Amino acid sequence: MTAVLDDSLGQQQKKLFRKVERGVYIGNIDTDSDIYIKSAAGRTLLHAAVIAGNLKNVEKLVKEGKDKLVHMQDNHGDTALALVARWTGNIDMAKCMVERENGSNETLLEMHNSKTEIPILIAAANGHKELTTYLYSKTPSRVFDDSQNRILLFERCITAEIFGKQI
Repeated sequence: MTAVLDDSLGQQQKKLFRKVERGVYIGNIDTDSDIYIKSAAGRTLLHAAVIAGNLKNVEKLVKEGKDKLVHMQDNHGDTALALVARWTGNIDMAKCMVERENGSNETLLEMHNSKTEIPILIAAANGHKELTTYLYSKTPSRVFDDSQNRILLFERCITAEIFGKQI
């Protein structure tokens, strides 16, 4: 999935996006300016790294971009964690974002996209059993005080045949 890059990005920034999309490690990224750039769809380099499935780039970007980058949403309201829940189901990527040092993971786990879905609901809808279980263990219980979230999670776990005493 290639990002549509608008003309406001410079050539270096476009090259950087393309590298991340191809899964090339970006160890020498300029964290002062390049790390928060967005594509025309509002996707950041972290979004692109998640879609590409490159854990090393995800780890690098989370470390350098901290809370600001992890909480950035694309034009659909999806954070990079929401994209992990939708596309990859990669627990290591999710842990990298949720368990980052000095991070405000509760707000990340509670962030709604434009369809008012939170990461755990997206993971369950896409049949990512292990990721759903992990996100359930990390999502604050107050999220499930809302009967809509509780019912949606239950329905999606049944549909995706995600069963167990954890959920």
